[in-house]
Amino acid sequence: MIHRSKTVLVVDDDDAVRTVLESSLPAHLERFSVATARNGADAIEHLRTRPVDVLVSDVNMPVMDGFDLLAYVRNHHPNLPVVVMSVMATDDVLNGAPSLGILRIVRKPTSPSEIARNVLAAHADVVKGHMSDVPLAALLRLMRLERKSCSLLVRSGTEKGRLHFLSGELVNAYAFGLDIDGDAAARHLLALETVTIDFERSLHNHERNIHTPLETLLLEVATQRDEAVRGARDGGGAADAQPARTEHGAAAAATAATEATEATEATEGSVPAWGTTTSRGDVHVALTQLQSSLSDLRERTATATHSLGAAAPEIERASAQMRAGVERGGVSIEEDRRVAEAWREVAAVAERLAQAAEALASDPEAPAA
Repeated sequence: MIHRSKTVLVVDDDDAVRTVLESSLPAHLERFSVATARNGADAIEHLRTRPVDVLVSDVNMPVMDGFDLLAYVRNHHPNLPVVVMSVMATDDVLNGAPSLGILRIVRKPTSPSEIARNVLAAHADVVKGHMSDVPLAALLRLMRLERKSCSLLVRSGTEKGRLHFLSGELVNAYAFGLDIDGDAAARHLLALETVTIDFERSLHNHERNIHTPLETLLLEVATQRDEAVRGARDGGGAADAQPARTEHGAAAAATAATEATEATEATEGSVPAWGTTTSRGDVHVALTQLQSSLSDLRERTATATHSLGAAAPEIERASAQMRAGVERGGVSIEEDRRVAEAWREVAAVAERLAQAAEALASDPEAPAA
């Protein structure tokens, strides 16, 4: 039986980039051939007439840019893995790439070997059934990264609405059928299942009615979906619940660790150096500063404490399944490692806070030795 060689479609308006990747990628991609297109419109024409296994695309291109191409792929080729080349990609974005699902981001310019590595990883994820569809959340994060201004038409069955972005920030939302706008409309549209999307070049409405950051809205929607999955799990859908639960646990733990660390760092520099020559007056000033910092600390750790409480059950369940070696249908060992690291960081911060509080309570006005 003769197997068709797999095809990587490279989309870039830069002739030099297309030439280099067309000639270099085959050396890194065994059993892959390389096709090229100059922009999103040419890529769509190729997709309509020939099979493609992985799409590698630039973002900013004439005629049709990468966002319109991604919308087409999401609507018509939901199982096609995509590697996006972005000059705006930072280390933080690249480290968070696994959370973008079937969409992967590489820094531009980068080496053909790095692009090939992402092509193989993205294709393997789809072949194994771990991922399908470019998540809407991933697309919105890419829009924020590229600071895109546009209106996004979101449709699901008979429901539809618009999300308006200005320089990558969600500023306005409206849900037509429900006649609601603002945060409530954004939450409703982001929660829709099996959506189709279309980019509209003109920004229909840039008047701000969104008061919650996009990441917070996405986390709230993910939490609601987790709760729905838990309900299904209680009815016998435990296997389906685990991937979403673990992803949310990792995100919540990481957020809590960051917030707790930032809050702790806010007190650093206010604690007197007890090992140096310090007058009682200096100690009094330092303690006054410390009291102010601790007040700020309590406020800033409130969110972290809430996140920890929400994350703990997910982390414990994910860890238990990891120890038992239970297959969780797409949750990788790398995700488990990030959960464990985030939890250890949170525990370390909590221990530092406890030690500082104990030392201060024991003798807060003791003069330096």
